[in-house]
Amino acid sequence: MASRFFFRTVRGAGVSGWVFLAFLTACGQDRPKPAAVLQATPEAVVLIRDNEARCAKIGQDGIQRLAEAEAQAELDVRAVSSLSQRPAPGDLPEEAPKPPIQPSEVFKKYLAEDAAEELAAVDEAQMAIQELLPAVKTEVPPEVATAIAALSGAHDQVCLSIRQPRRSVQYRGTLDFAETAYRNAEEKLLPLYAVSATDAQFALHKYGPRLDAARAGVRERNRQAPVIPAKDYERDQREWQASQQVQTQEQIEHETALKKWYGKRDDTPQESMPKLGVVAKPTPSPEERAQAMKTWHAGYSAKAGTVKSALAAYLRLRKEGTADPAVLAAACQTLLSADTVFLADPAALEPPDPGVAKPLRAAYTELQAMAEACRNGQNAETLIRLDAFDRALARANEVLRPYALAP
Repeated sequence: MASRFFFRTVRGAGVSGWVFLAFLTACGQDRPKPAAVLQATPEAVVLIRDNEARCAKIGQDGIQRLAEAEAQAELDVRAVSSLSQRPAPGDLPEEAPKPPIQPSEVFKKYLAEDAAEELAAVDEAQMAIQELLPAVKTEVPPEVATAIAALSGAHDQVCLSIRQPRRSVQYRGTLDFAETAYRNAEEKLLPLYAVSATDAQFALHKYGPRLDAARAGVRERNRQAPVIPAKDYERDQREWQASQQVQTQEQIEHETALKKWYGKRDDTPQESMPKLGVVAKPTPSPEERAQAMKTWHAGYSAKAGTVKSALAAYLRLRKEGTADPAVLAAACQTLLSADTVFLADPAALEPPDPGVAKPLRAAYTELQAMAEACRNGQNAETLIRLDAFDRALARANEVLRPYALAP
């Protein structure tokens, strides 16, 4: 009845009524359409979050394995040191200590065996995410698509950091740095987009079989791999012990022969004659070497200050996670320029102890490559080079420790 009354009213109104009806029809056409159903977007976000948690779990287990291996290696080194003193004749040790196992080897074995299936799932999930990202750009506004791409990149850094063997402290620091960057990316996405519980369950259900197939592939390859016979460590230990006994006996016989030979020559060893035209360079005493190292270190510290300041500024920007890409690139260029000048200085990286020069120069060379990669926007390469710089600097710190100096 209401509709009949409406059309009668419009019909009675003449031309103006038809104009009014056309206006109402046009307004109905301009009414906003319901939002399109999102498929790739929730699936990508769910896979990113699930895979980041998987990588973080592998990393935490890796930290524990490294810490335990380092503690055991330290005990093994002490055991070897306690038995390394040359025994008296007739009092040779019955058992020889096993050579210490390097923590890096323990970590590599963990990745290749215990974590192999989950790492295969990580790789498969990353492939699926990369397949979804182009479709995400067509489903959501640009700012949302950009935030999801940033979350994916931050998740990639977490998954990359867990595969790099290094000392447990450095490993933990690199993983914490990557996870902080990921959390910052999460905070930027949360106000823009949220995944419903139903979409999350559907995505995990949809891609679960694909990840399980990747895990099963690793199990199948391991099952079909040729069985390598177990190494006979007891036999190796006996052979090592026998070789040590032979070396000790040969050393004793050699020293006995020397004493007899010098005894026939009035117990006075003959020094080798210096070559004509060559002035023998006196070997510095430990005290002289230590003093020379301190003198060199004073100049080194003054010249390295510019590089350290630029590095600190860069790390501060990365830690904040809010720096504009152009600002971060400028900081990397400053670091690159300072480090290049420092590497070109012949005196800065030529300490009196040659054993210090190699790791120190390697560290600043890695820093130069890191700064260049950062300036060019190569995030993965930047992270890898930064870790290599940390490890080289740690080696330099070890060889400088006897002089009570730091790089």
